[in-house]
Amino acid sequence: MTDWLDELNELREADKARREAEAKAQPLDLSVLRREQATLTLRKCEAHKLLRRVQGVLLAGKGLIDIEHTGEYDRAIALLWQGPISEARLPRADDPDEVYAIIIGAKGDKLFVNGRQVSPVTPEALKPALVWAAKNPVRQANEGKK
Repeated sequence: MTDWLDELNELREADKARREAEAKAQPLDLSVLRREQATLTLRKCEAHKLLRRVQGVLLAGKGLIDIEHTGEYDRAIALLWQGPISEARLPRADDPDEVYAIIIGAKGDKLFVNGRQVSPVTPEALKPALVWAAKNPVRQANEGKK
C-alpha cells in the first residue's frame, strides 16, 4: 500500500503535468509579452521611483500617482493633480478644474513621456524628459478620476 504522502505527491505531479500540457496547447498571446516587456522597460528606467521624486519636489507631495489605462501604451503610470503647481491638490470628481498629468508610458521596449519618445531607456535620459513634462503637462478634462 502506498504511503498517503506519496499519494498526495502523485496528485500534485499529475496536476502539474496536466497544467503544463494545457499551457503548451494554448496559442502564444503576444499582447501579454508586450505588456511584460513594457513593465521591464518602466523598471529599467526607474519610472515609478523618479515619478515619486517629481511628486515630492514639484508638487510638495501632493497629487496622485496612478496606473494609466490607455490604449496608447502597453503599460503607463501617471502623476495627476489639479490646480497650479504651487497649490497642487488631488484630482476630485466634484472639482471642475482641469486635471494635469505627467504620463510615463511604454510600448514594448520603447519609453515615452507625455507622448514624446525617450531614448536611451535609462534613468538619466528620463530625468530631463520629466522636467520637460512638468513644464508641459497633459491637460485632461475632469472625468471623475480618484
